[in-house]
Amino acid sequence: MPRGIVIADLVDDAWAQDIAQRSGVPVDYVKAYAGASILAQRERPHCGIGWNMLGGIGEVESDHGTKHDPGKLIRGPVLDGSDGTGAVPDTDGGKLDGDPIWDRAVGPMQFLPSTWAATGETATAMRVPILTTSTMRRLLRRATYAPPAAT
Repeated sequence: MPRGIVIADLVDDAWAQDIAQRSGVPVDYVKAYAGASILAQRERPHCGIGWNMLGGIGEVESDHGTKHDPGKLIRGPVLDGSDGTGAVPDTDGGKLDGDPIWDRAVGPMQFLPSTWAATGETATAMRVPILTTSTMRRLLRRATYAPPAAT
């Protein structure tokens, strides 16, 4: 798939508005989930992930980013083995999650820093992780698909 595909443009605006109104999911997130699903179907037809599955993950993990203050880093609990969490030693030097000792899931979909490093698509022309609610909403409007560089 060529670079520069605007994810929001893959989704019909009227459909997204209707789904947002009926579901309560912010329209920018509906377009992100649906655009990602469309893109996945184009690249990996056998995948079968729908926008509603992505939306379900976004709802469970961060209520589509609404559980967090705009502009604040969306991050999960410290994964130090306490309070029923697994112990996940730091993998990113605190670069994404702000913790140089233990990992924390980050962003509206709550990916671990090691997941971002291994398979993360930022879906932005700026190629920076979408980790805050306000950044997510601002960037979704102009999000583009940028495939990972060949190694």
